[in-house]
Amino acid sequence: MEKMTIHRALSELKIIDERIDKATLNIETAGISQGDSTLVNGNKEKEEFNKTAKSNYDSITSLLKRKQDLKSAITKTNAVTKVKVGDQTLTISDAINYKHTTYQREDLINRLKHNIKNAKVDLEQNNERVDKNALILAQNALSKDNVKLTDNDVINVTAPYIKKHKFVLVDPLNSDELIDKMQNELDEFITEVDAVLSEANAVTFIEI
Repeated sequence: MEKMTIHRALSELKIIDERIDKATLNIETAGISQGDSTLVNGNKEKEEFNKTAKSNYDSITSLLKRKQDLKSAITKTNAVTKVKVGDQTLTISDAINYKHTTYQREDLINRLKHNIKNAKVDLEQNNERVDKNALILAQNALSKDNVKLTDNDVINVTAPYIKKHKFVLVDPLNSDELIDKMQNELDEFITEVDAVLSEANAVTFIEI
């Protein structure tokens, strides 16, 4: 049983990928020879060609097996090892998955901001029109009487109209508080996650 830190395993995986890519690019497993010639492709002895082809293939498959074993061990360990990022306690796997969705969370926050901002602008503009219409209504209704208007007179005419026609904000998510909460959580996560994962990888061991 081999034991190593996740950090070391990740470093090895990077090297393995480079070796696999290079070996796969250069491997020769088939060729041609002419007549009684012992040369393959005109430049390699058949025995040497066969031996090299098999050896290179075995080397690549061994590297692939090593890669699979390392990644499997990392995945299993990440699924049970917990880290704390801000106020959240997550497995390493969950922290990595969360990290991959940060741009979508930011998009959602921006969309929530856009929605509530537009709704508030619409609310203000429409209610300004309602107030103006109510005032015009009061002026028209009360101007027939040659009496001086009091504030109560205007209110008595405009209040029922405003109550019936005014616009209200529909905000089932309580957007302002939700946006603040989401943004603070996301900022804290983004600030800490890389350092937390690096520290965890340096001290968390896998077994192969």
